[in-house]
Amino acid sequence: MSVGEVLQYFGDSGDLESNKRWGSKDGERVLNESEGWILNDEFNERRVAVTEDGTAIHWWLRSPGHDGAYAVCILAKRGEIIMDGHDVNDADGFGVRPALWLKL
Repeated sequence: MSVGEVLQYFGDSGDLESNKRWGSKDGERVLNESEGWILNDEFNERRVAVTEDGTAIHWWLRSPGHDGAYAVCILAKRGEIIMDGHDVNDADGFGVRPALWLKL
């Protein structure tokens, strides 16, 4: 999925469009407006992916992060969208949520 599809299917608070972004300070989320790199909203819980054994995992989106080696991702336990992305060469603990279009 892309960022747009995640917002479409899991809920869109409008924060991305209005540049309401968050950052991290001392392990806590702080509002940084357009300087932030985290989309943290009321739909976080819907975006959490869990395995069959109930373990929450990070998952990739196909949208690029801040450069070609990074992809946007969803954090495991928080469900936040990390807009800067995470290094695709450091994929330990990451998964993919398959998505497909079916024409019936």
